[in-house]
Amino acid sequence: MDGGLQILTHQGQWINVHIPPNAILIQLGDQLESHIHRVLVGKYKARRISIGTLHGPSIDKLVAPALEFVDDTHPLAYHGMTYSDALEANNRYEIEVQSCIEQLRIPSL
Repeated sequence: MDGGLQILTHQGQWINVHIPPNAILIQLGDQLESHIHRVLVGKYKARRISIGTLHGPSIDKLVAPALEFVDDTHPLAYHGMTYSDALEANNRYEIEVQSCIEQLRIPSL
């Protein structure tokens, strides 16, 4: 494959993603693990359209673990933060894409 979408595996290897002609690829994050990805431009020119969208709660909404699922057996593992703060944190960690969640982790006792 000369150019196109690639994803980074957990082993640190970039692999090509085959997308059939006239297909629509949707990448989800949050509830599912979001892949670190890139697009390479090859010598063969192909028409490609990318649309990045972001959907979330209102900007000042607190995003936090649901307390009804927290008890002595299942202690709170993460702090909450506003959606605005979460977006800012993601931008600060642009190079280390998966790092934002780590600043919310509550250390084990």
